[in-house]
Amino acid sequence: MSADALSTSSRAFYEQTRFKMAASIFLASMSMMSLAYVSTYGGESNAANFQSKRFNSNTDDENFNAQIALSGGYGFGSFMFFVAFAVFLSGAIYISPLFCGSNSEKKMISKPQEIEEGYAPYADSTGTARGPALGASAQAEA
Repeated sequence: MSADALSTSSRAFYEQTRFKMAASIFLASMSMMSLAYVSTYGGESNAANFQSKRFNSNTDDENFNAQIALSGGYGFGSFMFFVAFAVFLSGAIYISPLFCGSNSEKKMISKPQEIEEGYAPYADSTGTARGPALGASAQAEA
């Protein structure tokens, strides 16, 4: 079935699922970029630590301390990029319809199809939009 032949609520659900998949791929790519920076900053930290051994702490105190500060700064940067990697990867897994999605989302990724009535209502019978911002008491008053 083509996505153009779906009903309004099924098409909205299909587009939401596609957006979630695109957001998951974006977050996964950001996690891979963060992992690359972990490697880069770890290497820079190691290089600065190696350079600090070339200086005598008694005669070249400023250069020695600068290399130690660089080593610590790059090490902290490497740690923070690893934290970003973990956050981005967990976000990509959490938002992915393939890993944490419902059965309807998993089916909708491979081929568009009509969803069951009442599964994800985007509008009530009068055609007015409902959303998560309206609580049960606000819907009861309407």
